[in-house]
Amino acid sequence: EVFKSVGSNDWDNLCYWPPGPEPVHTLLDQRIAELTMHTWDIRSVLDAEYHLSGDAVGVLIEGVDRAVRRAFRPDPSLARAITHRFVVEHPVAARRDIVIAADGAQVGPAGNEEPDVTFECDGETYVLVMFGRLKVVDALADGRLTFDGNPEFCDGGDLGAALLQIEHGELARRLGPLARLAVGVALHAHGGDVVLADTNRANVSRARMAGLRTCSDNVLSDYALEDLDLGGVGRVLALTSNDEANSLAALHFAEVFGGQETYQLAAASESQRDAASDSHPRGRVAFGPDVTFSALADRFFEGAVVKVKRLTEDFDHDSVRELHGDSLVPLFAFTEKGGLRIFTADAKPTLDSGSTLVCLVDELEPMARTAVD
Repeated sequence: EVFKSVGSNDWDNLCYWPPGPEPVHTLLDQRIAELTMHTWDIRSVLDAEYHLSGDAVGVLIEGVDRAVRRAFRPDPSLARAITHRFVVEHPVAARRDIVIAADGAQVGPAGNEEPDVTFECDGETYVLVMFGRLKVVDALADGRLTFDGNPEFCDGGDLGAALLQIEHGELARRLGPLARLAVGVALHAHGGDVVLADTNRANVSRARMAGLRTCSDNVLSDYALEDLDLGGVGRVLALTSNDEANSLAALHFAEVFGGQETYQLAAASESQRDAASDSHPRGRVAFGPDVTFSALADRFFEGAVVKVKRLTEDFDHDSVRELHGDSLVPLFAFTEKGGLRIFTADAKPTLDSGSTLVCLVDELEPMARTAVD
């Protein structure tokens, strides 16, 4: 009834609002958004086929700016602004940039500069993501959202942590694919033949965009060994969150690569580790006894990165450990002749001058990086 009394020339008038004065038309838009999203909250639970109308999506897209500004808080730790571009095709065409910086976030029309990552989706997906009803990681996994750009800014990072307020445990669980991708890219970039196998389409898409060969079939199926192109591949690493699946994969591929070249992450629980030691067939424990899936995902969540270190007489393995301290987790090593060695719980390769170390480390502070360079 209040809005009905507003005259045609009064919509731009400022009126009281607790965070600060707002034009009357803005308060109407906020009320429409609130009612529409709460309707979706109820109807979507009762009817799996319920969707927002095209008219509603058109109105809500215009209200995303305020939703994003409320969702973000200043974060002085951000070293630079990060741009996420959303390209919406229907029912309303829109190209919007969300720029996350130390002092908060801004939303506006897409600029001319290349963004860090570009997302493409329909209008409903854009609205649901921005109003916190749909997580980016879920939209990617379901194929509702696709991206082009740096994977670091897609699954988590500032968009996931700040905009969607994803809980630590949930983000850590979801970062597993990103961790596997980072390891795969590091191997591929230094001469390794890598095939990333995953039944999740979004993970496979990321790997393809990073230049890796992929397989979207279940590698534990009876026909996988016959159909999978393993040319140039000499070992398997099972890096999923499911310890039993990792063990089955190691057992499955031992027929091809032999037991010495099948690897898996350490079991997460003491009971699983005890079971593994009681003559249960499983692969060699990759990277170390404490490098579980959760530990690896937590490290990526906290900002750890995969680095490649060329070793010399003056900068050897001990130098790398001194530089990075307890944050260093050696993963692989390439010999000077190109041979690949994997660090395991029972074997630590000897690294000579000329070797290349692939490792997980915490990112150095700028001053430390300058000193190393």
